[in-house]
Amino acid sequence: FPSHDSPDLKLVDVQRVEVIKGPQGALYGTGALGGVYHIVARKAEFGDAYSLGVAELGTTQNGGVNMAASAVANAPLTNNLATRVIGYAERTSGWIDDLGRAQNNVNDVSTYGARAHFRWRPEDFEINALLNFQTTTAKDSQYADGNLGTYVRATNIAEPHENDYYGGQINISRPLGSMKAVFTSSFTHHHLTCYRDWE
Repeated sequence: FPSHDSPDLKLVDVQRVEVIKGPQGALYGTGALGGVYHIVARKAEFGDAYSLGVAELGTTQNGGVNMAASAVANAPLTNNLATRVIGYAERTSGWIDDLGRAQNNVNDVSTYGARAHFRWRPEDFEINALLNFQTTTAKDSQYADGNLGTYVRATNIAEPHENDYYGGQINISRPLGSMKAVFTSSFTHHHLTCYRDWE
């Protein structure tokens, strides 16, 4: 279950995850005390066009039904240009009952996102560009009050939150004799909206 301030990016169609143990503050700043991880998505592939999909169904104890689906499509557009598009959606049932508002399973979470990758090989260059976004919406917060019972609390209002993440990157590389020259740049936008009842 995601923390309200973490984007909790879904690892859909990922090639690998690289991890460097911390601390790594000298290279990556104070936020890298525990280490650094690098999520490497699968690149668009030249050759055949194909698509695939996955659907999941489950339940949460003391809650309801969980559903998730994802799809991937890979398409070579020309001999030196290809694209890969990924989309996914997930709904996780809540399991906390709110006595103050007489509602059950109040902390449902819904997530959806997409990613698009473009790969271009003009002559000796290779250019990879990626755009992605993910939005997570929780109808209520996820804490319970043990004095009232198991998975129960009592509040006056809902405490929803929405977590929006957008990102992109470009990587340009070219061989230089026995070496390779690489230029890379990226951006990230993370927006969080949440509500709390402090009474």
